[in-house]
Amino acid sequence: GGKWGACSVPSGKCVELGVKDNLCGECQALPGGKKGFRLYNPRGITFDGYTFDDSGNGPGSQQVLNVCMLARYGNKGDYGADGAALKSSLALTAQGTVKGPHFFGACGEGACGACSGNGPLPAGADWRMLAIGNSCDGDHDLDKAWA
Repeated sequence: GGKWGACSVPSGKCVELGVKDNLCGECQALPGGKKGFRLYNPRGITFDGYTFDDSGNGPGSQQVLNVCMLARYGNKGDYGADGAALKSSLALTAQGTVKGPHFFGACGEGACGACSGNGPLPAGADWRMLAIGNSCDGDHDLDKAWA
């Protein structure tokens, strides 16, 4: 894995909100009683020591939807009957965080299977098989973390 830093185990709030992997963030309910959750860490959310691509992370982007599914169901998770994340899902970049290695996500649909923005990752997908950096083959690109 990467070297982003240590993170905490999911809290009772995460369990209550149905979050299997908190991605090193604090789980919060959405305002107004909306269904879903928010993960927050001012130092950045991560999985396996890597952060996520800071490009291609706008509202409803495929990369963001896949990261939401990773949080909700865990790596290699079974999506069950609940299905995919909503298209209104979004990511915010953590302010002032240092840059670090990240999963490749800034690609168009159909670009390559090693990109988290390629299309919906199927149930059971292993994030550890995705490219790290800014290309399908991986490289040493560093990005600012998502908050």
